Amino acid sequence: MRAFIFRFLRHETLYACRLTAHGAAGLLAVLAMAGCSGKDGPMYPDASSYCSGRAQAECSKDVIQACGIPNATTCTTKRQAACMATTPAGTYSPSGAEACIKAVSTGFADARLSADEHRNIADACVTVFEGPGLANTACKLDSECKMTGGLRCVLRGGSDTGTCQIPQRVQGGGVCSGLSQSCVPGFHCGPTEHCDINRQVGEPCNAAQPCIQSARCTLSGSCEKKLDDGSICTSDQECLNSICARGTNSPEGRCVTVMTLAPNEPFCVDAR
Repeated sequence: MRAFIFRFLRHETLYACRLTAHGAAGLLAVLAMAGCSGKDGPMYPDASSYCSGRAQAECSKDVIQACGIPNATTCTTKRQAACMATTPAGTYSPSGAEACIKAVSTGFADARLSADEHRNIADACVTVFEGPGLANTACKLDSECKMTGGLRCVLRGGSDTGTCQIPQRVQGGGVCSGLSQSCVPGFHCGPTEHCDINRQVGEPCNAAQPCIQSARCTLSGSCEKKLDDGSICTSDQECLNSICARGTNSPEGRCVTVMTLAPNEPFCVDAR
């Protein structure tokens, strides 16, 4: 009898979901079992569906109009291809994709991407592709760890190698000798296993001794002020306001505080 009811509810889900719940708690519980949400699994089960969803989020009505793109299909086709071409190495994790695409949709809704929106997208999308590293696995980067499990690469004092751990944050000046003890932003675990302030402009730096937020570590191993708006750049990390506006296939772009989309913007050129 229960099997029959369950099959019946699956066929009647669309109708049942439209009912008002006048105190029918039992009905709501059964509907939840029957899958009233319409989803039997993740919304974006693989990298291709993720890139498709991200392309649709980027190609809002305002973006299409501001960029002078002929139609939505052209935009989504081009942006999906760009997404697939730049998919980072690592294991795709569908559990992080929905929040990522929501942040993308919010950022691109008005065809004007601010530095804060750009950072929100980066933060929300960081777990979409992750490494296989489980707890205590050796690592050098967060992306080598299984980030959807809360793991990050916690470096030991003075070393550029650490292990995948769920970080326990330590304030500046505090002891960071434990495997999972990680310093709060702006500090790093120094050679004496205490949280030292990040390196200033002109000071030596490396992966284990990073620069302050407004500086970057150059190839020569010294902290240099990040690039101002209008400067030529090759990555977001080089820019003071964290946006290097460049095309998918362009080696160089320019640092900006706000990326206001227009027909000549690299993003728009790529999307046409």
